[in-house]
Order: sequence, then C-alpha cells, then structure tokens
Amino acid sequence: MIYDLGLMVSIRASVLLARIETTIGKTMNKQNEKVCMNCNRTDEQIPLITLSFKSAPKYICAQCFPVLIHKIHLLADKLPGVEIAPPADH
Repeated sequence: MIYDLGLMVSIRASVLLARIETTIGKTMNKQNEKVCMNCNRTDEQIPLITLSFKSAPKYICAQCFPVLIHKIHLLADKLPGVEIAPPADH
C-alpha cells in the first residue's frame, strides 16, 4: 500500500487545528460566563457581586458571600494563593 505522506500530514494538521480551535472556544465561553465561585449559579439565575483577586475578576452571589467572609478556606481551591488567617481567639 502506498501513502501520500504530504496528504497524511496535511489531514493530521487540519484535525489537530480543529481540536485546538474547539478547545479555545470552550475556554473562552467558560471565561466569559459569570458564575458564583461557590455555588456555580450564573448571573442569569441570581445577582452576582464582582470581586477582583490577583487582577482577575471573580463572582459570588449574596447567598454565598458569608462563606467568603467567614469560611474562606472553603473557597481556597478557587482562589489559589489566598491567605487564610487562623481563627481569632474570642
């Protein structure tokens, strides 16, 4: 069996490029969608408060806002590098 190597490379490159474009499109949609960082509800479902952390916009709904204030350790995976203060002595 004889294969045209140039044609095979061209087809593989086209398939790879299509996969990259699809992945980039999905990433852009996720980046542009505003969702609460705790409950994942969108701004279509509930009003969101906009925050900025390390120059990146973050969103949280009013219902989840107390988690940000009182239990920030629960959001540490969504806010990499956030400082978690030890509990206060009362």
